[in-house]
Formats: sequence, C-alpha cells, structure tokens
Amino acid sequence: MLLVTREVVGPRDYARMVRAGILAPLTPTAALPADLSPTPQWRARAVRDLVPAHTVLSGLGGLWVHEGGQCPDHLTVVGRRGLHRTVAPDASTGPTPMFHSGSAVTELAATIEGIRVATPARCAVDALRWDDHRRALPLVARSLRARRIDASEIRRIMASDSAVGAGYSRMKSAWQALSDATT
Repeated sequence: MLLVTREVVGPRDYARMVRAGILAPLTPTAALPADLSPTPQWRARAVRDLVPAHTVLSGLGGLWVHEGGQCPDHLTVVGRRGLHRTVAPDASTGPTPMFHSGSAVTELAATIEGIRVATPARCAVDALRWDDHRRALPLVARSLRARRIDASEIRRIMASDSAVGAGYSRMKSAWQALSDATT
C-alpha cells in the first residue's frame, strides 16, 4: 500500500517522514512517498473513508480530487434530501465531512477509487454555495481561466438548481461577483 497514513505509522514517525521529505502529504493524515505524483485516484483514496457510498463528493473537496492543490479542511458531501449528519470537527483525522442535501447526488459523477465525485462544474457551483469563499472564489476563478471549467456549464447547473435551496442566494451572489471580475 503506497498511501501512508498517520494512523498506521504513528503520529511521531509520520511527522518525521514528512519533515524529512520522505512523504508528501495529501491530507493532514495521509501521504504518498515523495517520489510519486499525486493523481485524482490517490487524492480520492485518501478521503474515501469519509464519503459514504450513497453520497457524492462535491465543492472544494471534489475540485481538489479533480485538480489537486491543497486539501480543504472540509469536504462537501452531498446526499438526497433529508441527509443531515453532524461530524465533530477533528483536524487530527483529516478533513471533516460536511453533509448537505442537493442535486449533485442525482447528476452524472465520476467514480474514482470507489467514491462518486461530482463534475468539476458541479463542484464549483457547490463550492460557491457551501464552502468558504476565501478559498472557493480564487479556485473557481483559476479553473475558469485555465478552461478546466466552462462558465456556460456553471450557468446551466445554477439554472437547474432550486432557488429556494439552502445557500442558493449565497452561490448566486458569489457567481455574480466572480462573473463581473472575470469578464
């Protein structure tokens, strides 16, 4: 197994291997040997125990799986209407899943290492809806500029979402600010 977890090697040895450059962290608690390149498969494997089978990973967590960068502190996990779970934040166990109900669970999603991950455009919409805008706005803007996400796809997804859903006005406002800044 090439994915090394803090739980398996112990916190002291894990920290020492990260400091020595032997391991390159994917999450606060999971790393790869430094000579391996992180891929969407490795990133998905690092968080797969946090994403239940009946849900889909979206938001910043989904964008991270698709594109890389720094693992977010929270994973947006989307399920069917009525899904409400609370998980006590514990940075020692890695990113914290935040459960939401939304359309992402019924839409086309990639299955990567056993978890469903929403499309990059859906992840961007959900990041603007539920995640910290200090991270979401720059990340979505970079993805748009790099053409990894298409603005027309974001607009299509937003138009299909319920305007009375939680976070809709927050998302719409963030998208308007982003659109104004990038055009």
